[in-house]
Amino acid sequence: MLIFQGLTIRQLSLRKPPNFIQLVDGKLVNTDNLAREPEEIRQFATKTMTSMFDWSGKLPPQNIEQVSQPKLDTGILISTNNGGRKRVTTSSWLASFALSEDFRQGFLSTIAEITPPEVFYNKKNQGISGK
Repeated sequence: MLIFQGLTIRQLSLRKPPNFIQLVDGKLVNTDNLAREPEEIRQFATKTMTSMFDWSGKLPPQNIEQVSQPKLDTGILISTNNGGRKRVTTSSWLASFALSEDFRQGFLSTIAEITPPEVFYNKKNQGISGK
């Protein structure tokens, strides 16, 4: 019995674990095939950069009601390169997770420095967007 268990555990340890990415909608994508089509890369880069520079002053919608009545964005505090603390929009902060971790913090600091503070004044008809 112990030999059988040992062999079973050994087989499991040698097996390559499946790689999955869970999307926002809950679907799983198998990443074993790492070949990406140029169109997929272009769409990913476009969506990421559009979200990174979306200074609309509104939070990304979490449900269907928030699509027509979005909540106002108060931003997220980020430490800047010069030692201060400034805000970035929630969309910028969320999109920054698509960047590599060693690049992400410096890039967010730069985004925080160039984000206009007027974005967080919570005026209903005001917004700056890179769309």
